[in-house]
Amino acid sequence: MAYDSVIIDAPKIKFKGVFDFDGLYKYLKGWLKSKSFSISEGTYKDKGGEFEIEWDAVKNVTDYYRYKISIKFFGWDISKIELIDEKTKKPRVLDKGRIEITIKGEIIEDYAERWNDAGWFTKKIYVLYRNLKRPARNEIHANFLYDYVYGMYDIIKEHLNMSSL
Repeated sequence: MAYDSVIIDAPKIKFKGVFDFDGLYKYLKGWLKSKSFSISEGTYKDKGGEFEIEWDAVKNVTDYYRYKISIKFFGWDISKIELIDEKTKKPRVLDKGRIEITIKGEIIEDYAERWNDAGWFTKKIYVLYRNLKRPARNEIHANFLYDYVYGMYDIIKEHLNMSSL
């Protein structure tokens, strides 16, 4: 049985204005892939002026620990606008509207469910491990996951030209 042991929620990002969603989308996908996450897109809805996208990014850290980051994008009142890029002096199509982004990180233990088929003695050893050794290891993994989740949070805020308090 796989266990969700640590959950890290970043604050919800809410933005209203002009932004480059296509650029943000591609940059985040590239960033996650560079950190060895595999990405699956669960929901992709685009209804003229409104969109909803959900990703699950998964990284198997060991044969016991897995990191999972869930990202949800929700945009509304979206319209395309064309602006002149100050650097290149060429026209650029951007999005104008509202966007809300949530990021949630989880550590999943025993994701391969190796301990389900174990004998009674092995299960007792596993229970002992979970109670004694696991808390220290979870803290280490929680720190790594925190860095990933808040790394994404900072990237998104920077991409949207938002400042952190």
